[in-house]
Amino acid sequence: MTSIDRTAYPRFTNHLNQRELKERYSVTIEERLFISQAAKGSSGRLTLAILLKVRQQLGYFPFLNDVPLAIRRYLATVLDEPEKTQLADTVNLKKTRSRYRNRISIRAFLHCRPYIDDGPEFIKPIIATAAPALYSCP
Repeated sequence: MTSIDRTAYPRFTNHLNQRELKERYSVTIEERLFISQAAKGSSGRLTLAILLKVRQQLGYFPFLNDVPLAIRRYLATVLDEPEKTQLADTVNLKKTRSRYRNRISIRAFLHCRPYIDDGPEFIKPIIATAAPALYSCP
């Protein structure tokens, strides 16, 4: 049986070793440049890096409190930020976190947009094309 973190609803795995952290959450030079230009201060840079990398891995933005401590620590180390850096969560710096998620930052950087914008209109022709092929299978 396929593990839940490899389904249509990806989740964080409970235990990531150093190799897995490096493979999944390394920050490229382009991403470092983006982070340094788009965020101010340790809190902003670490928050933006976490949101960027987990969005790439999961395909959605989780609550920052749901991000495993191992990922937070790894990204803090990679960015040379203090491990105890406070993140821009829903209570602290809520507007900053929202700005990072929306078009101004991560979505623009990754060239993606929320499904709600035009998702139904985008997906209808794809479904209409794929449906007949599904029914013609033996």
